Order: sequence, then C-alpha cells, then structure tokens
Amino acid sequence: MALLKSADAYIFPSKIMPEKFHINSKKFVVIHGTYSVESMRNVKKDDHYIHVVYAGTLDPRKGSLEAVAAAEYLPENYWIHICGNGSEVVLENLKNAIQKVNKLGKAKVSFEGVLVGEEYIDFLQSCDIGLCTQDPTASFTDTSFPSKILSYLSNGLRVLAIDIPAIRNSDVVDILFFYQEQNAKEIANGILSIDMKSRYDGREYINELYYQSKRKLENFNNRIVSVVLSVKKEIRKF
Repeated sequence: MALLKSADAYIFPSKIMPEKFHINSKKFVVIHGTYSVESMRNVKKDDHYIHVVYAGTLDPRKGSLEAVAAAEYLPENYWIHICGNGSEVVLENLKNAIQKVNKLGKAKVSFEGVLVGEEYIDFLQSCDIGLCTQDPTASFTDTSFPSKILSYLSNGLRVLAIDIPAIRNSDVVDILFFYQEQNAKEIANGILSIDMKSRYDGREYINELYYQSKRKLENFNNRIVSVVLSVKKEIRKF
C-alpha cells in the first residue's frame, strides 16, 4: 500500500482500483487494455451452429468449467469451444467435464487446445459469442479487467460476461451482455438471450475507444509533465 501511495501517477486497468485506494482523480487514467481492431477474415463457419468460445487460461477461477457445463442447458444448435492452456490436472478435469456433457446429446463442446497468432484470430472470428465467465468471488476481480473481453470485441464477437463492478463500470459496458449468477444454467440463459440476428460490431466501438484513450493519455502526459516541472522549480528554490 505504501509503495502504491508513493507513486506520482497511475495507469489502472479498471475504475475500481482508484476508488478502492482513494487515488486523486488528477493522478490516474484508466485504460482497460489494447484498443486495436483486427481486420475481418472470411472465416465464419457455414453450418447451422451458433459457435460460442471461451478463450484464455483454464484456471478454474476463470470459469472454464462453468462454460463447459452451460452446454447442458443449451439446444443442439449451439457449439461451445474451449481454447487455452492449463496444468495436467486442469486439462484432465476439463476433458472429463467435456466428455460428460457431450454424452447428454445436446449442445456440443470441444477443446481446441492452445491457439496463438493468426490461428487464434482466425478461430475467434469464426465464432459468434465470446464468454467471460470468471468467478466473481475471486480476489483478482476488483483489481483487473479481463483482457479476453477486448480480444473478443476486437474480432467482432458478441460478449457475455459475469456482472461484476470491474466490468459493469468499464468503458465497454454498453456493448456487453451480462449474466448475474455464477452457475451453468445462468450462463446458458445469458447465451440464449443474445439476439444473433440484430446488427452488431464491437469493432466500431473499440476503434472509437482507441482514439478516446489516445486523447486521454496525451492529456494525462501533459498533466504529469506539468507536475514534474513544478516540482523541479520548487527544488531549485532551495
């Protein structure tokens, strides 16, 4: 805490942290991550499925198992893809959960392994909905913003996220879909509530945020330079 308080300026990933630590509004700027959009590829799957993806770490606190379990409550035209990495134990538990839910004969679930670079971008753009299903009680939820949300949006996906303050109070709240409780049925209901026929492109919003954040950082830098110069001026007096 002392180290945090001693800084001259801050860049925070969420709006919760400066409130939590009572940081003067003139000393910080909030940037959720990289606001860059990917060029659109012609990679959409030509089938009858609505493709849902969970991408990222497979740490159970991030909600990969809940994403798998949601398939039990989805109809047959939904396909949940899990992409990411984890320990041997985590992978074994995940694959067992996938095998179990696939035996129900409803929505499909598949593990796609670790995807990086162009392969990752192509796969995201072949899907329709991105999931951010992290545990709302985990300690990191107040001090971070899920980077996967920006990855999904920059590739044109609709995003379903757990309703927590760090996300609800973010700059992208207006283009997200939310679910309220951390359980498979609630996640499935959230997925089903998304209208796939309405026009939607989060890329436009992200592109605008890029220019907004650029202006914010420029103004922030100017403020910091002004503070530094004033401090130097005071030092010279002694």
